[in-house]
Amino acid sequence: MDLSKVLEGKTPAQQITTLKSRRNCAPAPNVKKLSAQYNPDGHKINDRIYRPDKPIKEERTIVSGGVKKTEKIIVRYEEVNRAVIALQKKIVSTAVSFLFANPVTLSTGRDKKSAEILKIIDLILTKNKINSFNRRLARAVFSYKEAAEYWYPITLSASSNEYGFESKHKLRSVIWSPGKGDELYPLFDEHGDMIAFSRQYYTDDEQGKEHAYFDTYTADYFLHYEKAGGGQWEQIGEAIENPIGKIPVVYVSQEQTEWEDVQPLIERLEKALSNAGDTNDYHSSPKIFVNGKILGWAKKGESGAVIEGEKDTKAEYLSWDHAPEGVKFEFEVLLRLIYSLTQTPDISFESVKGLGNISGVALKLLFMDAHLKCYDKIETFEDVILRRLSIVRSYMGVMNNSLKKSAEEVNIKPKFTPFMIDDKKEWVETLVTANGGRPVVSQKRSVELADLSNDPEAEYNQIVEEMEKEQTYDVYGQAM
Repeated sequence: MDLSKVLEGKTPAQQITTLKSRRNCAPAPNVKKLSAQYNPDGHKINDRIYRPDKPIKEERTIVSGGVKKTEKIIVRYEEVNRAVIALQKKIVSTAVSFLFANPVTLSTGRDKKSAEILKIIDLILTKNKINSFNRRLARAVFSYKEAAEYWYPITLSASSNEYGFESKHKLRSVIWSPGKGDELYPLFDEHGDMIAFSRQYYTDDEQGKEHAYFDTYTADYFLHYEKAGGGQWEQIGEAIENPIGKIPVVYVSQEQTEWEDVQPLIERLEKALSNAGDTNDYHSSPKIFVNGKILGWAKKGESGAVIEGEKDTKAEYLSWDHAPEGVKFEFEVLLRLIYSLTQTPDISFESVKGLGNISGVALKLLFMDAHLKCYDKIETFEDVILRRLSIVRSYMGVMNNSLKKSAEEVNIKPKFTPFMIDDKKEWVETLVTANGGRPVVSQKRSVELADLSNDPEAEYNQIVEEMEKEQTYDVYGQAM
């Protein structure tokens, strides 16, 4: 599809309509609905219509048409329990941590040129705080079903050697997310290739008047549109040439949020827990059942209080003889289903405190479901990383022309390492056994791995010196 021909002869408003029309992926997310589910304050249980406060009624005598009558009227509302559980945040946070708690590592060929290019890329990514950037990107996708990252150069007033080569540019990145008010519009051709990406966003001017902006990025040029208040869309300036020949945006999406399948279960859990709270409030204060007539009550705070009643009057405390086992069972089942269906391990203190010192194999089994989910996510985010590297390498060639050819030719592979609690003792013992009982690392390396000294080299030298001194004494303690 030739985008220029598609947009040719159309007004700015018609062009924007065209650019919005071919997402060819999941519908645009309902941001208001997803934000309400993700943020505890917006949960359904807080809705006064869905869960109204309890009306308190009292009998009042009123006169109507000269006739007295007694009616029960509402005198106030008593707030009911609203147990808000931020399980959506827990599910998203755990998924992000398992995927990106360990940084993504990059590897390439062993030749010197590839190593140099990889070193530059590592510097660029490090300057953009890529580890936290990955987590924020994943959190946006898992919560709002889509996000995009945009890479752009900043022109410096003087040349800099920040990346190991002379350049007047710095490379920066930003995340666009529906949760931050960004409307994302990828445009795909008939083959499913993204040929344009657009972003619509809003700002207020000094007078509080809203301005809408629409930016479009293609492999050849960038377009910028604006609309003030209730006005019409206008293209601002001419199309800007794209220096790298590819769209500098990485778009990532998934069909649903991490909690979408269990949203009804979470709402049921909150309602059931809220109802249980109301029941506990009602039964928490002791209640006395009286069979007969009470003649007098003891005063508040009176020691040795006596309740006076007629002959054969009986008074006894009401007790809750049947514990709410059904309610407890429902809570446990709902939580188990929520964690299971979202492949989220329950690693709370209460859940793991009885496990004891379990083996590395047991740990892997404990986290197996989370790791299976993690590998599903890698299918998507591996493409994200590769697309990002392609953009960064293209910008490297623009910032320094001598790097253009080698940057495009180098083959870089990302490696994901799902989170796992280390059980190095068991792993080392396995390696030692496989090595015939011999050490698998040198003594010097073991000192470095211990990480108990600020200067491992000096620490190792000190150990060697002390060992040499010990060897200078004979078995009688005399110096040799």
